[in-house]
Amino acid sequence: QCGERPYTDCWTKLRDHVTYFHVKDAVLESRQVVPLGQGDGPAGRDLMPVPRDFTVGQFKFDADGDGRTGTDEDLFLVIRDGAGPAGGNPLMAAWTQLGDAQVRALVVYIRSLEGAKSD
Repeated sequence: QCGERPYTDCWTKLRDHVTYFHVKDAVLESRQVVPLGQGDGPAGRDLMPVPRDFTVGQFKFDADGDGRTGTDEDLFLVIRDGAGPAGGNPLMAAWTQLGDAQVRALVVYIRSLEGAKSD
């Protein structure tokens, strides 16, 4: 929002030295804040697999083994334990530094992104 282009100006120089980064979305030209979670920004193009579009609200893991994919409990387990144990990419790391209440709040936030797609 400050007129910088951190991805195009800095990421190529830093990518080999970064193990974690936090993304905040804004449209550069208008400086308008837009919903995070579409996975279609410039940083997402370099990630494999590409980030999931949280605005669609579709999730593929049945982490709790109840026969239904994408339940709140599935999201909780994938965030807490990582995607590897649920059969996903092990690069989606476990967020062990978050407590259960924080992970559950994150599930609520992810659910709030559904339908928030910006044009």
